[in-house]
Amino acid sequence: MPLWIPCLLLLLQSCALTSRIGIVPPDRAGGPEAGDMAPDFRLHDLNGRSWQLSDVLRRKPVVLVLGSYSCPAFRGWAPGLEALREEHQHEVEILVLYTVEAHPTGSPSPYRPEDEEWLTNVNRRADVRVRQPENYAQRHDLATKCRATLELKPPILIDTIDNRTWKDYGEAPNAAYLIGTDGRVILRLGWFHSGKLSSAIERHVGQSLAAQLQEEGAKSFVRSWNDPMERIESKSETLATAR
Repeated sequence: MPLWIPCLLLLLQSCALTSRIGIVPPDRAGGPEAGDMAPDFRLHDLNGRSWQLSDVLRRKPVVLVLGSYSCPAFRGWAPGLEALREEHQHEVEILVLYTVEAHPTGSPSPYRPEDEEWLTNVNRRADVRVRQPENYAQRHDLATKCRATLELKPPILIDTIDNRTWKDYGEAPNAAYLIGTDGRVILRLGWFHSGKLSSAIERHVGQSLAAQLQEEGAKSFVRSWNDPMERIESKSETLATAR
């Protein structure tokens, strides 16, 4: 079975459930839109390394993917995330933002208006039962388990326990952003989709290259014009002195 089929089923199930219980769909849940400045942040990865978005953007564009271990859509797209990393790792920096648990056991889901537990059928079948972390250390442990189970290779940045960055980026369970080096959002997806992100990366890289070539061509033209003019002026000054 092609990989995209189970991912599509997970997405359809999530959309149907959110519609049935009256939750705003994640693609309209807020967060910066295309053209908006992406909120800056400084977070630590699983190894304790500090990452600041604005620093990373000085080197290359960033793909930021929100997720948690209890989110079925995030787990379902893990192979697609790795494929995206392998294809575009030299063009963009892919970062995972580990957020509040979407479907914790024994505590309310952030996506239930009734403030109650929401253990999905997908999680029951996969026996994914995790509690909502009460502190940073517990969230770190869950993120570590998530990386090992899903074999994730991109850096996983752990949100603060007050969920500040998750809130800044719209509070969706599996949103994804492509952010340009100017700090502006190029693409926002309510749900991660490797194909759409790959196309957006290729388009952005192509446009950036074209702009760079145009700028270099303009500079080259100016140089080719200025050099002979400077030689002419120099010779004119020499002749004038000789007279």
